[in-house]
Amino acid sequence: MTLFRFNKRSDKWWAFKMMRLAIPRLKEIKGCTFFKVLGSGAGEGFSILPDFGTYGILQVWDNESVANAFFKSAEIFKEYLHHSQEHWITYAKNISGRGTWSGVAPFELNDTIDPKNKAMLVITRATVRFRSLLKFWSLVPMSQKSYLGNTGLFYTKGVGEIPIVEMATYSLWQSEADLIKFARDPKGHGKSSKRAQHKDWFKESLFSRFQPYRMEGTWAGLDFKKIQLHFNL
Repeated sequence: MTLFRFNKRSDKWWAFKMMRLAIPRLKEIKGCTFFKVLGSGAGEGFSILPDFGTYGILQVWDNESVANAFFKSAEIFKEYLHHSQEHWITYAKNISGRGTWSGVAPFELNDTIDPKNKAMLVITRATVRFRSLLKFWSLVPMSQKSYLGNTGLFYTKGVGEIPIVEMATYSLWQSEADLIKFARDPKGHGKSSKRAQHKDWFKESLFSRFQPYRMEGTWAGLDFKKIQLHFNL
């Protein structure tokens, strides 16, 4: 996953246009088996209002060498670097997952997980049924409260392909225990998540856990060197 931050108005406009224009170019990248170009919501991302300064590209690779080649020499990535003021690349291995994204299960389980690395990266996404939009968004504030002030959470951002309807979250946790505590919060996320699943509000959904093992770039408020030392990355 790569996140980009755009500060200039002209660069924000460029990034917005690339939500559509980047797709045919990314389809031509060899060794990339799945990708999504993602916008984000205001604040931590859990908002119907957009954040025109933050965008992401999620990519699944055949192997790390083809990913390295993309980040080193792909013209489209160079263009993103030229227009963005910050970028954050996270390499991660899939630990577990359920559900689909655009009709496919994009993440293959990895059998080379490092037991010393306790960090946990989570991607959740859903296509909300039109009839359930108001009910779903009415529970978002309750779920968001579980994120705020959570000491086990390093970073989170709400992202997606289509505002309001195609929603996803990207979050980095200190450990699986911190994630489980958050997910089972009876007064916040746990309650709203169970209600959404029980009521069949989603046309499609996915939940996947990953072990992040390598980070590059810069991002406001995050020191990658400290994070990597903390997690033995």
